[in-house]
Amino acid sequence: NSFCTLLAMDISDSRSWRLRHRHIDTHTAVDHSVLWNNTKLVYEQQLFGQVTSATFSPCNKFLGATGSNHSLLLRIPASSGAVWNEQLARRAFNMRFRDDSRLIVQCIDERVRLRSVETAFERHFEGHTRDVRDAVFLNGHMLASSSDDATVRFWDLGSDQELAIAESHTDYVRTLERVNENVVLSGGYDRSMKVWDVRVRLTIPVASVDLPKPVEKVLFIPQKSIAVCAAGDNVRLLDLRAMVSGKRQAVVPETECLSLHSKTVTALSYSPKHDTLITGSYDNRVKFVSLSGSTAAVIATLKCDAAVTAVAVSSDSSKLAIGTATGRLEQRAFTEPSTQAVSAKPRETEVIADRLGHIRKLLLAYQYHRALRVALFSKQRDVIASTLEELQRRCALHIAVSGHNDRAVVQLLRFAVAHIDTPATHRICAAVLELIFSIYGEAATKSAFFHRELLRAHKRLGAVVGMLAPLDASVGLLDMALGA
Repeated sequence: NSFCTLLAMDISDSRSWRLRHRHIDTHTAVDHSVLWNNTKLVYEQQLFGQVTSATFSPCNKFLGATGSNHSLLLRIPASSGAVWNEQLARRAFNMRFRDDSRLIVQCIDERVRLRSVETAFERHFEGHTRDVRDAVFLNGHMLASSSDDATVRFWDLGSDQELAIAESHTDYVRTLERVNENVVLSGGYDRSMKVWDVRVRLTIPVASVDLPKPVEKVLFIPQKSIAVCAAGDNVRLLDLRAMVSGKRQAVVPETECLSLHSKTVTALSYSPKHDTLITGSYDNRVKFVSLSGSTAAVIATLKCDAAVTAVAVSSDSSKLAIGTATGRLEQRAFTEPSTQAVSAKPRETEVIADRLGHIRKLLLAYQYHRALRVALFSKQRDVIASTLEELQRRCALHIAVSGHNDRAVVQLLRFAVAHIDTPATHRICAAVLELIFSIYGEAATKSAFFHRELLRAHKRLGAVVGMLAPLDASVGLLDMALGA
């Protein structure tokens, strides 16, 4: 009689039991692919010769560009006219603004020309024996230039004097990039990128990176302390955090190598607002690469009519400039994409309740494996999280996770990795990851697809751990304070 009573009570509890709905807050995100795929042409001009450079001023009021025999400084908007628009008898290779947008440095033949945006002020620096390819402002009183004569030269803006000649490169030095007021990067056809620190010695680089192909362009991203190096058809990301922090760094580690184009990459730019790297190549393509994830990913591609030789994005990420080998200069504008929920479909309470009801029946029938498959098939985060937590409460999580094909396991792996740093789900996600690694670890050697996903998960988890590691010291200090 007592057994029948307990059985009746259990059946009654099962009928009234409902699967708990674990609600995961939907954070807002911006689909940057929409932004880059919907640019609008607002201005175009034909320059003499191929476009050799394009740059926006830091104040976003000017667009500067050079052609093989052309120099252009355009006001923004373009309807305001040009500050100058002149054909040159000499070859022009580059143009850069000073931080205050009041001075411009240009590379004209074998000379470096300093020019004012507002007045007729002009100054020339001579010393290179072949075409000057690039020049940058280092600080308020120093300028650096690179040339086909295989040298990097440093100039004093106050006295117009040449401070030093660096001859470490053995071939054309095509590009320079300022890291800060003391450090500058150079890249050349000797297949190397060198790091110069004016506080140490001007003639000897403090670090050097050997690359498999000639270097066309170097870009520094201060928000991430990485250098982006275009060498051949590859784009390489190099870690400069130690150098930026003031430490000596004889070896610059490479963090990632991106194969994005089928021909030489000639142009680089970066949008800090959208954390997007922009690359241009001789394959007539401009590619937009998101750097916000654990790995870089192409989110948009723009096809041009000719080889791309210059790209630039304004500091407010509202304008894009593209130059080609045929001399065509385009200025494009885009509007901000709307902020929307990450999920592709709006959350519908009725749909979630229906899914949870179906899974509840499977759990009552002890069909744990099938319940998890139904949850994964729904692709709804609330449903997956609720199912996993209930399986863990029933001590049946290991049963449900076992016996799936690699596609289902990868789907579960992606969910756990994506929400491992979410406070509401980090415990269940950690348990799921531990089970996946212990049950399916050997399968990584048999499935290239699964192995690739495990590598991504490893990188993502490493980033999460790296983000939390600095808090250990703070917790230790807090423990000491509370103990005292």
